[in-house]
Amino acid sequence: MGKRTCSVEGCEKPVKNRGWCSMHYQRWRNGRDFAAPGDLRFREPRTCSVECCERPAKSRGWCGTHYARWRIKGDPGTAPAAPAHRSTSSTYVRIWAPGHPLAHGDGYVLEHRKVWFDAHGDIPPGHHIHHKDHDKMNNVVENLERLTASEHQAQHVQSGMSIRNQYGSFLVGKGA
Repeated sequence: MGKRTCSVEGCEKPVKNRGWCSMHYQRWRNGRDFAAPGDLRFREPRTCSVECCERPAKSRGWCGTHYARWRIKGDPGTAPAAPAHRSTSSTYVRIWAPGHPLAHGDGYVLEHRKVWFDAHGDIPPGHHIHHKDHDKMNNVVENLERLTASEHQAQHVQSGMSIRNQYGSFLVGKGA
């Protein structure tokens, strides 16, 4: 019995898996189609089969994110719509603004920093945006002020309180 060859017309390479040679098997695994029998060129890469997802398909017709969801949960699901606002664990409000200069990689911006930036421009390195009334949810521009890191720390430390950092422990105010 002779060696089997790839089932793609015009390909004489030995079979690796599913009746295809290594090259055609990898093209199939990477979500690409063959243009026509005997034509070994690629078609344009397919996009993810999940509705509204424009990322290129990698495995089983899904992008890497939806494939991972399928492997973990058994269902690729749909990409959740990004909420307009959400709070962080420290209760700062984050808003969806992927095109903003202060946006993080996930497309969200801390609202108080965005409000300050939109009203006053750049925030220099080493400066913080402080809530005057100490309410992290009150992000009106009148409630915000730009402070250096040391000025900001002084706003939050009460007299007689001890501060501990990499340099030691220090008593603030009252005979310090």
